[in-house]
Amino acid sequence: TIAIAGLSITVWAHHMYVTGGVLLPFFSFTTFLIAVPTGVKFFNWIGTMWKGSLSFETPMLWSVGFLVTFLFGGLTGVILAAPPLDFHVSDSYFV
Repeated sequence: TIAIAGLSITVWAHHMYVTGGVLLPFFSFTTFLIAVPTGVKFFNWIGTMWKGSLSFETPMLWSVGFLVTFLFGGLTGVILAAPPLDFHVSDSYFV
């Protein structure tokens, strides 16, 4: 959590790729780098539920829904970390 918070201080600038006002390699690297602690956190959540005694009642269904949404958001974030791909999908429904 602290690694994600520390890296998020610089990751905000990946929203500015198209403007040309940011140093692309640095912010691209930090955006890719934040995927590592976030992936560890995601797999820790999955590992907590692995082979557990789960009951799929409302709170667990909300938790699983969060994990799916978080996964799709993270995967699109990795796509948007690459400036060439970000240039093509900016100002579209993808972003």
